[in-house]
Amino acid sequence: MKRLLGCTAIVCSAYWCYPPAASADVIYTLNATNDSTTSGTGPFAQVDIHFVNSTTATATFSRLGSFSFGEMGLDINASTFNITGLTFTLAPGSSTPTYTLVMGGKVGGIGNFALDEVANPSGFSAAVINASFTITDTSGTWADETQVLNNVVPEAAVHAFNATGGSFFASGGPTVCTDCVINPTGSAPEPASIMLLGMGLLGLGAMTRRR
Repeated sequence: MKRLLGCTAIVCSAYWCYPPAASADVIYTLNATNDSTTSGTGPFAQVDIHFVNSTTATATFSRLGSFSFGEMGLDINASTFNITGLTFTLAPGSSTPTYTLVMGGKVGGIGNFALDEVANPSGFSAAVINASFTITDTSGTWADETQVLNNVVPEAAVHAFNATGGSFFASGGPTVCTDCVINPTGSAPEPASIMLLGMGLLGLGAMTRRR
């Protein structure tokens, strides 16, 4: 019995000493509009800020409902930073836009960074339904996902379009959830942890058969 308890302790410690890493996001909902007659009722889009490490985060803009968008803006909590790896998905029937990075730029008067569309095509004819890019802080560090953007609502904005092409500016803050744990520690064992646990259970089974 003592040998069984010893093996059980080894199995448990092997599993819990190698827990899967957690990752956390903040979801910003863009539900404010500068033109409710054109926009109708929101929310219109959301922004997922994913904390990678103390100097790196990813931003993913996604439309909500039948809306689409073109230009994007964020109020990034850093005096200097880099933006890399822009990818996006076109709205149905849209032409491919060309984006330019504008440090200190605003969208609808919001933010300190903007992704502006270069003319021809631009606007509704070159709308997207989601876009993602990486933010690298080159002036300091962030403690967690809640520090990537400045905590002054609104922190994100898009130049949005309704289903027929009417344009307006949508903005907002972290109104869905803050400090959302996407993969909490211990919820999804990594392959290495599963292997260690499996090996321990096999050993327990073999000892039981011997007795």
